[in-house]
Amino acid sequence: MALLQYMVMCMRKRVVLVIDEEYIELSPATSRLWAKSDDGLNEEWLPLFLHMIDTAYVARMLWDRWVPIGVKDTIARAMDVDCDFAKRVTILLAGLHDLGKAVPAFQAQPLRHGGILVENPFVSGLKGYGFGFPSASAATLNTVPRHAWSSAAFYLSYLYGLPACASREMKSAAASLATILALHHGSTPKEPIRPRALSRYATALGTNDPAWNETRLELIALIERIAEIQEGDYDRILSSNGMGTAGVPANVGVLLAGICIMADWLASNREFFPLLPMIPSTNAGRALQNGRASLADLEARAQDAFDVIDILPPWCSQCGSFLNMADDFAVRFGLPAQASPRPVQIDAVELAQSASHGGLMIIEAPMGEGKTEAALAVAEIFAAQSGCGGVAVALPTMATTDAMFGRVRKWLDGLPQPDGTEARSIYLAHGKSRLNDEFQGIVARSRNFVRQYYNEAMESGDLTLADLMLQRDEVVASDWLFGRKKGMLANFVVCTIDQVLMGALSMKHLALRDLGLANKVLIIDECHAYDAYMQVYLERLLEWLGSWSAPVVMLSATLPEEARRRFVSAYELGVNACAPSEHTHAIDTVLPTIDSYPLLTLADGGQIRCCESKPSARSCQVQLACIDDDVDALVDIIDCASAQGGCIGVICNTVRRAQEAADVLSSKYGDEVLLTHSRFTDFDRMKRENEIRKLLGANATRSNGRRPDRLIVVGTQVLEQSLDIDFDMLISDIAPVDLVFQRLGRMHRHDRGRDGRPDGLQEARCYIRGITGWHVDGPSLQAGVESIYGKASLFESLASLGLVYPESQATVDIPADIASTVRAAYGDQRDLLIPDNWQKEYRDACDARKRKMDTKRNRAEYCLVESATKLLERGQGLGEWCRKADAPTGGTARDDDWGPRAVRDTEETVEVILLCREHDGLHLLPWIGDEEHGVPQGARVSADAVPSFDEQKVIANSTVRLPLEMCSADMIEPLIIELEKRCGALLGAWVDAPLLAGSLVLLLDRLPGEDYGTSIAGHKFWYSKCLGIKSCSL
Repeated sequence: MALLQYMVMCMRKRVVLVIDEEYIELSPATSRLWAKSDDGLNEEWLPLFLHMIDTAYVARMLWDRWVPIGVKDTIARAMDVDCDFAKRVTILLAGLHDLGKAVPAFQAQPLRHGGILVENPFVSGLKGYGFGFPSASAATLNTVPRHAWSSAAFYLSYLYGLPACASREMKSAAASLATILALHHGSTPKEPIRPRALSRYATALGTNDPAWNETRLELIALIERIAEIQEGDYDRILSSNGMGTAGVPANVGVLLAGICIMADWLASNREFFPLLPMIPSTNAGRALQNGRASLADLEARAQDAFDVIDILPPWCSQCGSFLNMADDFAVRFGLPAQASPRPVQIDAVELAQSASHGGLMIIEAPMGEGKTEAALAVAEIFAAQSGCGGVAVALPTMATTDAMFGRVRKWLDGLPQPDGTEARSIYLAHGKSRLNDEFQGIVARSRNFVRQYYNEAMESGDLTLADLMLQRDEVVASDWLFGRKKGMLANFVVCTIDQVLMGALSMKHLALRDLGLANKVLIIDECHAYDAYMQVYLERLLEWLGSWSAPVVMLSATLPEEARRRFVSAYELGVNACAPSEHTHAIDTVLPTIDSYPLLTLADGGQIRCCESKPSARSCQVQLACIDDDVDALVDIIDCASAQGGCIGVICNTVRRAQEAADVLSSKYGDEVLLTHSRFTDFDRMKRENEIRKLLGANATRSNGRRPDRLIVVGTQVLEQSLDIDFDMLISDIAPVDLVFQRLGRMHRHDRGRDGRPDGLQEARCYIRGITGWHVDGPSLQAGVESIYGKASLFESLASLGLVYPESQATVDIPADIASTVRAAYGDQRDLLIPDNWQKEYRDACDARKRKMDTKRNRAEYCLVESATKLLERGQGLGEWCRKADAPTGGTARDDDWGPRAVRDTEETVEVILLCREHDGLHLLPWIGDEEHGVPQGARVSADAVPSFDEQKVIANSTVRLPLEMCSADMIEPLIIELEKRCGALLGAWVDAPLLAGSLVLLLDRLPGEDYGTSIAGHKFWYSKCLGIKSCSL
């Protein structure tokens, strides 16, 4: 073909880049600009043009081989272009991300070798090609915005010079495109991105130097050629989009920024894209260094790199519908013979099949009805409808997340796969996932496979690593998609709710996390369990998910009507923002009040349906009564109820109350009492929770001998969340009524027949504690109980349950009474439930609650991302999207979920590893160990050597969070300093221990009996195997 010439006019300079179908030829000056160095060794480097090309090609491969069709369609539809054109725009942006490195300030910066600044070896050569360099001091250069800002500003200046960018509207559209480049380092630059701002840094950026201006234009032309973008294409890019405004809509800008970040990180990995020798030894190397290269060779370099990256393609759901519910559910979820799906599962699947493009589904059904299985089945259907490439399941705690991980993995094993491919990638996302044996087993096997792939030098022929991994009949973990910021990019993710809510938290590289969320069906379990602070993040996240058409399934047994309305409204707000104005709708007018239960709500492309589901035949009548709030009354009730044995649960609102109850009960019932709460070491807590599941799960019966004759489990709120356990009787602190029903759902959960429970416990009974006295103006609540949930909510709970005087008794039917009781307690007329003589106390409590909730919501706004709707309605790009990522956070530079920038409204605490001092050195606590992996109980811990990996796991599982009273704002810093002084030797020895580096250690001494303790920071501290942490002020 004839030679193609790209000619760009800007600032009255003409730049000519010569390209034909086989090669490129850059000017010698442009080819000598550097992007990556070998940290001052002066042996290897990477030319800037080559890194930009690498990144552009990686973006193309990500689009072709990793980005799900649903995300592609979202981007293309919002920009009002086809998918191929959207792909070319993505390649263009990724390739231009480092344009701002073509400036004197970057090219002349000193390099760092071993922590020492060394001379930059590139400057002298660049001067020989006519580039001017400022004589400004390093201090002056440090005031220049980072190259991400320069990339955006120079590209915007270029766009302003195009004929397509003549109007003010088109200039605004150009800014929406250029701003995406500024986000490739993770946050919105503080300096506004305006071309005229370049003159402020003219010397450092070379804006008045023809050589620098021409080389930047040459690089733009180069990437335009790689992306197959011609000047006329900018008319389409900057013209009216699918939302009636010009340019790149903000919701799509987030996704494009995420792809650009991912492409840049991959192209910056020296294992995949090696640096080049400073002195090339081949003709091809010399030609490349001089800016002449074969396009085929450049593409092959990126192709070879991508072929050895263990990133699997998106999951492609094969289930647009369940044709045979019984058989399909049996395969997916391992149902026993003759078992059939429950009504709510059938109805959820049928409702999902009626949707046009996924949407938001809320499943409200009693505990134990199989909501998780229903959600996973709905996720399959939604993924097929919307083109999602995976599923994420979010739960309240690490304990419930670990338990769910195994269930999701088994579900993955039952999924049909196309074309004989079997591998499915998975990631467990929470702060201690490295201690989860099942997940780490997957990681280890996957890494061994990759290592074998490299060792055998690809003996399998032309198959890529991803191809080979796909043929493996197991779940795998991608090594590259591993870590705090990349884990959410895996196809299947099981995570704590924090990992999801961080999708609405202003933090660095948020676009990467949001890309991972946008390409999945998101399942949120226990969606009622999040307070006013967390709901601010949840609602903002739902709004953004709606703008991306990302399907969501939310699960709850006890969702207040107002919460359901808020969730649907938030999601539909995002949907509306992306819809033509004639298709928008007022949420409040289409979401009716429904008293049915179980209830399914579907918001699908502007249509909102609320559908009643049939309850299963399971029903339980629960007798409720109040008891005095003292341990004698507790012992008397249990004595009487368990005369013939039985498994009794005691749920307390605070750790201290749980410890006090367990202490008294243990003195009478000994080993028949089991305590669980958050102030045990991870080792002890996990062991106790596993034992509770084993003894009280569905498969443990009296007839098979697995269910104990008598067991008293004392615990905190962990017992109400996602645990499949079954008590014969329950004693509970008063709590908000929805949580009371959650707790009741752990009693008589499984049909055990008349012989399955002891005499006297065949009828379900629950006794309510936490009320210290009854007075004319209302009940007095125990201080710890009231501090957790507030007086107003507890008054509403007592009144809605009919427990309004000391001798009150009531009966509730589960599930029949759940919806009506919860909706009454949270409804607009809930004050009518409250007895007249309680009204003054109640009104005062309501005022206090409102102030507290307003404070929580206001505090959550501190680091909340901007509303998708506001950005889209204003036609704004990403300039204001997550500017709060740079907000001050109490003097810390951390950009994760921490401190003021956090998605949970909890007070900061300190986590420590507990070790004990013995005569021969430091040891694990005597009962902690892992005999199976060669770590004896109470093993000695070396203070001057790196422990083995198995030892590290056991030591890391000895962590516990110190009580809040030891971690107040004025005490926490002195506490950390004291801990560091006491364990300084260990901190040094553990620097190279991946599971222990940076950990704090609290050294304990043996006390009389089996306890261990110490004194620190004005507190006496001791740890008991039976009770966990206890502390008091000295």
